[in-house]
Amino acid sequence: MDGRTITVEKSKSKQHVDQLGYTVHVSNLSFKLHDEAELRSLFESKYGEVKRAHLVKDEVTGRTKGFAFVEFINRDAMQCAVQEKEVMIRDRLAIIKKSTR
Repeated sequence: MDGRTITVEKSKSKQHVDQLGYTVHVSNLSFKLHDEAELRSLFESKYGEVKRAHLVKDEVTGRTKGFAFVEFINRDAMQCAVQEKEVMIRDRLAIIKKSTR
């Protein structure tokens, strides 16, 4: 236009959302939970198919940090989890929020 080059790109905020997929952040997890498969199984049985479950651990000690990220296959499953807000996992009430990471 008028001798200038115009570049059209996808919005960065939209790219960030696309990268997150349908991910929730689960906090206040019991330190007795050590297995991502257990976390995945629990979320799949309650909300729907899980693409990935990641239990965050300390790099040095290998001990869990008390939070995780769970990515669902579809939006409906994620929304069900977020709407519930809390879920009992082992001996603690875990808090579920949509991930902004």
